[in-house]
Amino acid sequence: MADYENHTKGAIVRIHLINFLTYSKTEFYPGPNMNMVIGPNGTGKSTVVCAIALGLGGKTDVLGRAKELQEFVKHGEHEATVEIELKNSPRNTIIKRKFSRGSNGSKWFLNDQTSTELEIKNIVSKFNIQVDNLCQFLPQDKVAGFAQMNPQKLLCETERAAGKDLLENHQLLTEKQAELKKMQSKLSVVESDLKTLQDKNSRLENDVKLIQERDKIQSDIKKYTAKHCVAKYHQATQNYLEGKEKLKALEQEYVRLSANLNPLREEVKKLKLEIQHCMTKDRKLRGRLDEEVKELQAVLATNEQKGIQIENVARKINEIKSEEKERAKTINNLEKEIEKLKDDIRTKENVLIKKEIMNNDCTIAEPIPKIAELNGKLEECRKRAQLLANDSIGIQERKSEYVQKHHEYNREKSHIMEQLNNLDDIQNQKVRILREANRHAYEALMWLRSNRDIFEGKVHEPLFLELSVKDKAFASAIEAAAGNNSLFTFVCENQKDYYLLRQKVMQEQRLRINIAVPANDLDYYYRNSDHKTATKYGFDGVALDFVEGPDAVISYLCQTSSLHKYPVALNEFGDSDLKRIENSGQFSRFIAGSMITAIKAAYGSQSVRVETMRPARFLSFTVDQEVKHQLENRMDAIERKISQNEQEKAVFEKEEATIKEKHQEISEEKKEIDGMKRAIYNLVNEYKNYSMKLESKQVSLQRELDRPSKEVEIAQLKQKLVELQRARANASFAATSIIKKTYECNSKVVENKLREVDYSIEVKNKEEEIRNRTENEQNITMQINQQKLVSDRNKQLAREAKGAVDKLKETATKEIAAILSLREIEETPEELNDKIIELNAQLENINDVDPTVVVEYRQRAKQIQDMEKTFDSNKSAAEEHEQEMQTLHDSWKGELTEIVSVISQAFSDNFAVIGCVGEVRIKEDADYKEWGIEIWVKFRDAETLQLLTANRQSGGERSVSTMLYLIALQALSKSPFRVVDEINQGMDPRNERLVHRLIVQAACVKSNSQ
Repeated sequence: MADYENHTKGAIVRIHLINFLTYSKTEFYPGPNMNMVIGPNGTGKSTVVCAIALGLGGKTDVLGRAKELQEFVKHGEHEATVEIELKNSPRNTIIKRKFSRGSNGSKWFLNDQTSTELEIKNIVSKFNIQVDNLCQFLPQDKVAGFAQMNPQKLLCETERAAGKDLLENHQLLTEKQAELKKMQSKLSVVESDLKTLQDKNSRLENDVKLIQERDKIQSDIKKYTAKHCVAKYHQATQNYLEGKEKLKALEQEYVRLSANLNPLREEVKKLKLEIQHCMTKDRKLRGRLDEEVKELQAVLATNEQKGIQIENVARKINEIKSEEKERAKTINNLEKEIEKLKDDIRTKENVLIKKEIMNNDCTIAEPIPKIAELNGKLEECRKRAQLLANDSIGIQERKSEYVQKHHEYNREKSHIMEQLNNLDDIQNQKVRILREANRHAYEALMWLRSNRDIFEGKVHEPLFLELSVKDKAFASAIEAAAGNNSLFTFVCENQKDYYLLRQKVMQEQRLRINIAVPANDLDYYYRNSDHKTATKYGFDGVALDFVEGPDAVISYLCQTSSLHKYPVALNEFGDSDLKRIENSGQFSRFIAGSMITAIKAAYGSQSVRVETMRPARFLSFTVDQEVKHQLENRMDAIERKISQNEQEKAVFEKEEATIKEKHQEISEEKKEIDGMKRAIYNLVNEYKNYSMKLESKQVSLQRELDRPSKEVEIAQLKQKLVELQRARANASFAATSIIKKTYECNSKVVENKLREVDYSIEVKNKEEEIRNRTENEQNITMQINQQKLVSDRNKQLAREAKGAVDKLKETATKEIAAILSLREIEETPEELNDKIIELNAQLENINDVDPTVVVEYRQRAKQIQDMEKTFDSNKSAAEEHEQEMQTLHDSWKGELTEIVSVISQAFSDNFAVIGCVGEVRIKEDADYKEWGIEIWVKFRDAETLQLLTANRQSGGERSVSTMLYLIALQALSKSPFRVVDEINQGMDPRNERLVHRLIVQAACVKSNSQ
């Protein structure tokens, strides 16, 4: 047991074969992890796989080879034995199967004891060994069958491989779904029958209601008829008694009205005489009032006119007074200004005499001596400035030579800069090509350039942006050797940046790109380069010799595309040279001229594939580093010349600056002299201006003094104002007297008019009262006559109603008799009569209905009630079943989603290693039988993700996809071992190496199965 302590439970620790296919007798001892059987065709590699399948209870159709078990007996032998020992505790389990030629029967042994096939299969099942599951056991002839599995089959096989009761739960869900459909179908039948019964009763409901309604209406008619008779009797008796009282009251009112009419007529006659007297008095008073109003209007008009005249005279006086005050103020101001101007003039005269500008007699000197002196100084400054100008011209001529050199040097510098920019533009062209060729890589590049600071180390852009071919002639060869997928790869220099870039770009932005981290440094590949061997056979070198770029980028290309072992020659070889290279066994592929040759050796034979090399698309835009270096050297030289020229030019600029300073000093001196001249002229002009102002002010003062005084005019206006005020006061007194008389007269008019109105109103009221009493008297007479007729009629109706009530009592039921005995009925006879008419109308609208309908209706209602209980019970059971399904669905789907997510992530990672894209998806459906797993792959940049099928991809692509899916499933598989036979069918050498590396990595994880 100690020898097998690293094996998992159920792992194969020993295989013993006797007379089985190619083996007479052999024994194998598989290790706990990865076991590889390697050898040429026909040496029995697949025989081991067949032995494991058949030895553990598998059927021959699992292998896809011979259909008959006896065909697995070695040729020339009669019986074959397969013995397999599985790791178990406390001791291993040994299963043996014997079968012979001429029979398809088998003998089974368990731990050297005779057993049965069923017992063996149970033991194998307990170990979770599934030789019929292509996800665990993939024979050589079933590799193509993996891609042919439909999504439903692949899901079931994956569930079986992953364990966790996924397949059992899936099958249980399928069964429960079928059972739910049966329950829902049964429920639909019950619901349909229930609806049929309900519809039938629904059609009878109207007839049943009509019968019940007719009986009720007939009963109500009898009740309302009895109530109508009683109400009619009560109403007739009441009407007779009320009419008798009303007749008595009318007769008393007639007597009262007749006694009060004559006194009212006498009062009206007296009031009309008083109204005539008031009207006569009103005419006289109004005539006198009109005369007084006219007199008042005339007096008021005179008073208003005098008031206007007074205002005009007062305003004129004020205007004259204001003019006089303004004149006095003007004279005073002019006198003050004249005195001030005289003082200023005397001050300026003293200044001018002192500066020898004015003579002692106060006349301006001609010419002014100081002006002549200043003009002489200005002429001297002009001569000095001319000499400096001549010196400046000489310096400018010598300086222009250096300026010319400066322009020539700058033109040459611009030309060199333009050439360097053109080289940089090649990089921009590469980015445009990337955008057209691989949109996802372009978007990732743009994101990377904006977020470089979040990474710990250097993250290299897509490789063809970083690479440069040393010689353009080798561009197509380098591009072919590297492969298009590799050229779009982003290279990180550490694992932390790899996972960060993967998360940010591939997971969060869902961009499908290739990311890698080189496994070795570049020196490793230079040390292991085949350069010497390649040149020995006539090649120009290996691809690594002709490419430049960052070490990490070239190291990755060596790792994935073996640039250090990829011979390249610009010229084509002859047939003999090609034959010598092919037979040497030194190279698996090489490029010569425009042809790419790939050599594949397997199982002692060799195949050669030759294809035409495509022109470079991505590396054709290459920067010539030697040209760029020469341009940069020229740039340094021209910048040194520019610097030396600037230093020499600075000497002349210094001399020029000195001349400018001297010229500036002369300008300042001239400016100072001009200022002194302006100051002298300003003094003279100020003196002249002050003299002119003095003369103007003196003239204005004399003009104001010569104007005549207006005191006499003011006195005349004041006298006129007094007279006007006296006349206005007299008019006001007269108006007050007239207003008093008018008020007294108007008061009398109003008082007389009010008395007339009172008399008129009283007459109107009296006449109205007489008219009303006369009409009332006539009305009461008519009412008395009418009331006598109504009383006689009510008396007759009461007798008739009493007779009808007595007649009903003779045949009345207890309920009707109780109604006939009522002393008070709430409804009026009219209301009761309307109700009886309404009920009779309703009764007429009801057709004759069969009375048996009611019995049929009640029997069917009982059936409906029983069936509703059955329906509710079945519905509850279906809902409970559906809830159980939902709970199971949530659990199963959650586990399945988690497992498929892990598989898809691992599958995608594996595909990224080979420079392709892949993912695994769940195919959902309303029917659980149709759920499946789909494998989506993309092997070329120009393609989109495609579903893996038996026909869409090539054989090699299907093999790669199948193996990478099985590797992704490795960590989840609960089987103690997994078998794959010749999975490299159709793979090219590169994919074969990468897939093999992934298999080794997955198999060497301790927690994984054998």
